[in-house]
Amino acid sequence: MWIIREGDENYSVAYIKKGDAITACCVYSRHRGYVMQLGYTDIDDLRKLIVCLVSQCGNILIKNLDEDYVEVSDMLEATGFKVVAKQYEMSKELLFDR
Repeated sequence: MWIIREGDENYSVAYIKKGDAITACCVYSRHRGYVMQLGYTDIDDLRKLIVCLVSQCGNILIKNLDEDYVEVSDMLEATGFKVVAKQYEMSKELLFDR
């Protein structure tokens, strides 16, 4: 379950519910159309949710999509989304003499 405590005037949660179960959801910026988080049990419902957001917001940018989520990436590409940036994280361990 998502609870947004700070900045909730800037973010919304959109979801599709069937019976008692939420089958697709996302957290997105109301003003910019950025989708920060996705969740689903039904990929077709997630597609419907994304299409609905595009129709309401115009431009949508889905951020931080893990490349291991091939099913979601394939669905987004089939829906007309294009990859605009690939990100990665780097770390370095700093060793100190004591």
